[in-house]
Amino acid sequence: MKPSVAKRQKDIIIVLGIDGTDSKSWMKKDGSNSSVFKFVRDSSADYKAYFSGPNTFGTDDNKILEDCVRKFHAILQKINCGGRVVRVYLTGHSRGGLIAINLAKKIKAITGQYVTFAALYDAVDRDIDWFDVIRLAYSPKTGETPDSIDNSGGMTGVMIDAIKFTAHARRSMTVESRGWFGNTGTKSSLVYEQEFFDTSHGGMGGDPIYIPPKPGKWLDMLSVDDSCSSNHHTLPDESLRRNKSQTIYNIQELCYHESKRADKWLRDKAREKGLSFTGGG
Repeated sequence: MKPSVAKRQKDIIIVLGIDGTDSKSWMKKDGSNSSVFKFVRDSSADYKAYFSGPNTFGTDDNKILEDCVRKFHAILQKINCGGRVVRVYLTGHSRGGLIAINLAKKIKAITGQYVTFAALYDAVDRDIDWFDVIRLAYSPKTGETPDSIDNSGGMTGVMIDAIKFTAHARRSMTVESRGWFGNTGTKSSLVYEQEFFDTSHGGMGGDPIYIPPKPGKWLDMLSVDDSCSSNHHTLPDESLRRNKSQTIYNIQELCYHESKRADKWLRDKAREKGLSFTGGG
């Protein structure tokens, strides 16, 4: 008679997501135009939480990070592990991606364990490496965005060192979206994969639509991005080559198509690392 083998208990899965800059102002009530919101909502996690993104100037980045840490502590207090493995998945768009990277560092400090996976939707910090901007301006177009400058000890320009596997969907410069700032979270001491997509920075987060600033709201100009507007420019040749299997007629269709493709790519990478989704993905 063979000795009985104890059945491995199901892992406990935690998913936390932080949305992009000013998400409170642009996200629809049902969250249908926010990839981060839907990633968290559709994930088959035991515990999950969504956080709105920081303000235009990012002055509340640290407060949101602290809120995320408090929520993680609260989840840990509810969990009765009983020897079960806890797997943490993070996601974030724009500055929310920056916060997710730093949240992973906090989680590792708390638990001593690496975060299992992070899905970054065009993570930025707006801390610009001008040398990189100039280099790309005078070199052949590769679709690459400039990297953020590395400020050691600060939140920006951080090295990813607390996430086992990071998948980073980045906007391509072929649609000329937000060329004045690049990406953070482009380097990892662990496993890192990235892919470029022909949509705007907003499109990377699920909403490529251009909304003109309200009259008199000059601060809104900081959020203007008409790169996916038919009035901006025609389809870039690079995009047509990459999407030759698709019937795409204009820049708006391209931006929508690539926004969805970026979300699918990140979800597929998360599935490879053990996270499943229900509903819309």
